[in-house]
Parts: sequence; structure tokens; C-alpha cells
Amino acid sequence: MNNGTILSRLRVTLMVAICLMSFMQFFFLHLHGTDRDDLYPKYPRLDDPVSQASNKVTGLADSTPIQTRRLRLDYTNSRDAPLYTALTNSTNLTFCGSCPYNILITCSERVDELMDKYRLTRFDAQNELLANCGIDYLNEPYVLLHVGPHKTGTTSIQEFLYNSLESNSTSYLDEDNFAIPTYTQLPGWFKGHGAMLNFAHCMIKNYRGDGGRVSAGKCNELRQIFPKFLREAYNQSKNVLIVAEDLDRLEIDYVRTLYWLQPYRRIRVAVCYRRLHHWLPSFYNQIVKMYTPKYIRGDYPYPSFVEWIDEKYHHFKQVHSIQVANRYRSSNKFESVSMMNLHSEINLIEDFFCNYVPHANATCEFIKRKNATDERISNQGYNHDFERLATEAFRAGKLNHYHHAIANKMAKKLEALMPDARAYPKKCLNQTFLDELLQLEHDIEKTHFKEWYDGQGGEAGLKEDFENSKALYCSMNTEFIMNNGMFDRLFDELNKAKK
Repeated sequence: MNNGTILSRLRVTLMVAICLMSFMQFFFLHLHGTDRDDLYPKYPRLDDPVSQASNKVTGLADSTPIQTRRLRLDYTNSRDAPLYTALTNSTNLTFCGSCPYNILITCSERVDELMDKYRLTRFDAQNELLANCGIDYLNEPYVLLHVGPHKTGTTSIQEFLYNSLESNSTSYLDEDNFAIPTYTQLPGWFKGHGAMLNFAHCMIKNYRGDGGRVSAGKCNELRQIFPKFLREAYNQSKNVLIVAEDLDRLEIDYVRTLYWLQPYRRIRVAVCYRRLHHWLPSFYNQIVKMYTPKYIRGDYPYPSFVEWIDEKYHHFKQVHSIQVANRYRSSNKFESVSMMNLHSEINLIEDFFCNYVPHANATCEFIKRKNATDERISNQGYNHDFERLATEAFRAGKLNHYHHAIANKMAKKLEALMPDARAYPKKCLNQTFLDELLQLEHDIEKTHFKEWYDGQGGEAGLKEDFENSKALYCSMNTEFIMNNGMFDRLFDELNKAKK
């Protein structure tokens, strides 16, 4: 027998052995599938590499006691979770691909793993996971995250919720079975009506390293408080609302978000759309308002809106509603991502509770009856051109007795002294940029809000609104004004008035 024959027979023998092994694996899987611990382990072990890696993802300190470092609470066997047990024993379970299978992956991702590893059909893989990944949608409570973005009315919703709690006017929230976390459950850097922002900042991947306001240590402290609130709310079958515009950030860790929100498995997301040509100036106003003290001290130059857009547009475009919604959707970790329209004819708060919050009938009716707010947006901005001019005049020694507390007051006085407050040298954004911005808005609204877009006049209606706002896209040319000395007389008048 020559070498070629031997090799040929060895190949045949090897192929037969592989086929037999595959058949035995397939037979064993279908005969004993639900008994295989490696098929769908409920929770990773803390001593395995995956668990250790995921512990870093959650940001929990290594010194945390092992019982509090469990990657997922075993609510299936917990005596403290009768609702969870009842739901998982329900005959109405529907497979939920967005539910977390464990800290690292969702049920949908686990299905893909099983299909690839064990050659299961999608239907069979889903059935194997139904005990852990099934939801009775008629009874299972949910968490709704309103993730902003900034300058889309989140402050108004926060004020409505907390004003209701503070005035004990919560009968409608109670009737709709809502639980609202307050500063007691979410302590941190943000106080009062901003308490839910502490949750958002604990979801930022590297905490303060990524620009957050809450440290990893403080978030670990919060982790000892917030889970108790969630467990109690879940076992009372309450739905939780979290309204936090800083959840719009690029650095949000979606895995950590699911981990923190346990035992809830239905996590819904709401995003609010605002036209870019309104949203960008509003966002600029908020940014410069926060930095005014630093501009006055000379820590940073005070940018005009035109300069800010030139430098920051591509960054801030990433936290516009469409991009935020796309990131949450593409993560495949949330049950749904809905997009509100700030420009809807319906009052913002009414629209949110009546059309985007499931089962909020009593709250919806209360808002309709009482007209809970006449404001479409709280925390509205204003034109900062004269404040920027006054700041630069102070830095150049042309304006005395100027500081943060009186900056806006001095800006208004300066504006009042001008015969025509709009007659000053300006710098404007170029037409190419404006054309691209308008086209982008056309594309967004035709895709996401076609019925509303057509109803408000389609392309012509959007263009009319855009043209009416073009004044926002020009800024005072303070450099020319300061060098020319054309407003020095006004500065002198203000200085004399202060003596």
C-alpha cells in the first residue's frame, strides 16, 4: 500500500469521525437541550474572564463585596420578586430580543450565538431562551428613558413631574402606576429638578474622564441606593420615567444602562426632534450662558454663533435627535426608540404623555383638563450678541464695573442705547452651509415625519420657516466694532452712569 492510499484512507476516516461527532452533538442538544448549562447559563460566574471584564464595564469597584458585585440579580429564584416569578410562569410570554440575557449581551445576540454554535433555527433558539427572554407584554412594567437631546423641552417635563410630586398632586401619576426617582434615590452633582441627570452622568463610560459631572466613586455610592427603588417599583408593577437630556451623549454606555435598570427588562426610549435651524442657535445660547464667567475672566475667548458653528457643528450634529435615535436603535438593546416632534401643534407635555408614554391615560387627561403648562419650552435662551460685545469691551478696558452678575443687565442697557439695535456690522454663515442645512432638514422630515411635513406645506413650508430664522445665522462683528471705535461713546455713557 503506497503513501497516497494511506493518506486518502486517513482523510476518509477523519471525515467520518467529524460527521459522527456533529450528529452526536446535534442529537444530544435536542434530547437534553434545556439541561445544558453551557447552552444558556443564566448568569456569568464572577471568577471567569467574561465576568471580570464586564465588572469593569459596569464601573463597580473591585473592593465591592462579592454579593453586591453579582452581574445580574437572580430574580427567578428570589422570594422578593413575586411579580417576576408570575410573569416568567405566564402562558403569554413573547420572545423579547432587546432584553438583557446577561450583562454583556441581549437575548437577540444570544439567539445568534446559539444558531451559529448549535445550528439551531431562530425559532428553536428563541424557544430555548424563552424562560429568561420571554415577556408578558400585557403585565410586565417598563422603564421609559427620555434621552433629550438638549434644548427640546426636557426641562419642562422634569418640572411637571417634580412640581407634581412637591405639591402632592400625584393622583394621576399614581393611577397610571408611575414611579419617579427623586434626589433621594439619585443623589449626586445635580440637585432638585435635575436629579435624574445624575443617572445619565453615571452612564458616561469614563465618568469625569469623558466630561461627566459625577465621579465613579459617587456612582458606586448611588448604586447602593437606586437598585432598592427599582426593585420596590418593579415588584409593585410600577412603570419608571427617567427624563435626562444628558443621555444624548456619544459616551453613554448602553450595557451599563441595562445593568443599572435591572430587574426591568422592558426599556423604551423617547427622543425629541427639533429643527436644526432652531436647535443650533438655542444650544449655542445654553453653552455660552454656562461659560459667561470664564469669558469675562478671560479664560476663553467669547465665540460668536458663526465662529461656534464653524468649529463645533460636526460635533454637535452628533447629539441632534436623529443621530441620538440612530445610536440607540443600532445598539439593539432597547425595546423601542420613538421620536417626538417638538414642532407638533400639540403642547409638548401633552404630546409626550398622551402619545409617547404607554398607559398614561390619567396623566394625559389631567394635562388636557388643566393645561398643565402654557410654555412649550422652559429654560429658553436669548441673543448673546450684546453680552459678547460688553464682555469684549470690558476685556479691552473700554467698559468698567462689569462682572457676571450684571452681564445681562449691562447688555440690555447697551442695546437700549443704540438707535437701531439691528444696525451693526455682522458676520453671517455662508450660503453653501445654509443650503446643506436646509436640505438635511428636508430629508429628515420627509423620512421621519412625512405626514406632518406635508401638512405644514412640505418643502415650501419648511423653507419659509427657515428663511424667517436666517437672522439667527448672523452674529455681531465685535472685532470690527472694537477696532473701529464706533460704539466707544456708548461705553462712555455706561461708565458715567455707574459713577
